Amino acid sequence: MPPSNEDISIEYSRPGLLPNFAVYLLLIGIMMPARWLVWSHPDPTHPDEVVFVEALGFPMAYPVHAPGYPLWVGLGTVAQSFGLTGYTAFKIWSLAASLIGPCVLLALGTYWFSPRIALLTALLFGLLPVTWFHSVTASTYVTASCFGIAIAWLIWSSIGRQCSLRFWLASIALCVCLFLRTDVLLYLGPLLLFGAYCHRRIATAVALLLPPLALTLFYWLAHQVYAGAEPDAFARRSLHARDVVLGTSVFELGLVDGLLRNGVKVLANLGWNLGSLTVVLVVAALLRRLTHSLYDEGNVRSVDASATLASQRRWFALIWLMPGLMFLTLMHCVQGYFLWILPPLCLGGVLIAYRFLPSRALETALVIAIVLTVLQFVLYPWSADSAGTKRTIDAKIGYLSLRGLQQIDRREQIHRQGDTWKTDAHAD
Repeated sequence: MPPSNEDISIEYSRPGLLPNFAVYLLLIGIMMPARWLVWSHPDPTHPDEVVFVEALGFPMAYPVHAPGYPLWVGLGTVAQSFGLTGYTAFKIWSLAASLIGPCVLLALGTYWFSPRIALLTALLFGLLPVTWFHSVTASTYVTASCFGIAIAWLIWSSIGRQCSLRFWLASIALCVCLFLRTDVLLYLGPLLLFGAYCHRRIATAVALLLPPLALTLFYWLAHQVYAGAEPDAFARRSLHARDVVLGTSVFELGLVDGLLRNGVKVLANLGWNLGSLTVVLVVAALLRRLTHSLYDEGNVRSVDASATLASQRRWFALIWLMPGLMFLTLMHCVQGYFLWILPPLCLGGVLIAYRFLPSRALETALVIAIVLTVLQFVLYPWSADSAGTKRTIDAKIGYLSLRGLQQIDRREQIHRQGDTWKTDAHAD
């Protein structure tokens, strides 16, 4: 239920960052060398990126698959006008988004945690293998994730500040993101509805009308663009996009080849990206339980004094997470799509640990998790010449590493369709 004015407490107020501008510079300063480390690599990393490059300048025969990515192609075209060419015209935007996204996650985290824990959570997300990998690619995933974090931040801060303007900005940002990836409505639409429920105001309810209007406008414009090439182009390409998504879903492949297969992929991706954090937090929790009861006096922080607001944070993280997680499990599992759900997973995991671990112990655990994640990405011995189980790992998930990115043009030598799951569906 929505909070009353009396319930607005420290959980919604921003703890003072030390000072704000400096901590964001610190976060960017740590991530920039990491991005520079992977800036140069063979391209493309995926065939879709070739299509994006071909779409620069919006040629008459718009080559990207339906329903199209006009904002992404537009951003690339703008960068091209400044002298950046081809692949670089897109990856410069991915680089910028990979720096801005963690900064916005930090801004959101400071509503929930102490400044240090918020900083470490944001840094962890910024250095996850999938974030690091896609930070210098021509794919839309990191930029879409940045939009998603910004929308979530605007929704949460609008609730805390009881600010209708921020909620309207969240709705407008979602409308803009529709022109980057239309599936943002699936992933973040429920969160916008949750924000409107918490506000329960006419002013915020009216803002819910914007995304459907923007979606209608988007499809009208996309149809016009495709119709310029050939009359049935939009219908044909839309059918292809539908087949790709449904081709790996539980609805077409059933419980084993659909649900179970996607579930295994989800677990593999979460393990690769969040395995270090999970292990470290579990060990920290066990050590805490061996030395102190989780319910010792004073262990529950005063910041959780309001049960309503504590519950609201949990619901917020869950509603942010579940649409994307359900899509990955039930429909179509792609590594880049995890960038929709990893921000709420990072916040949610730390939120659980934040209740039961002392701040110092949690900070230490996060530092260890970050170090292990960096070592995993930088030192993983990816090779196109691997065999056996390691070949499977390298082909399916291990390429999300420094050596995997540096040799991404050799991945196809070991990545074969159906070699881990015998089915006629799309690639594993």
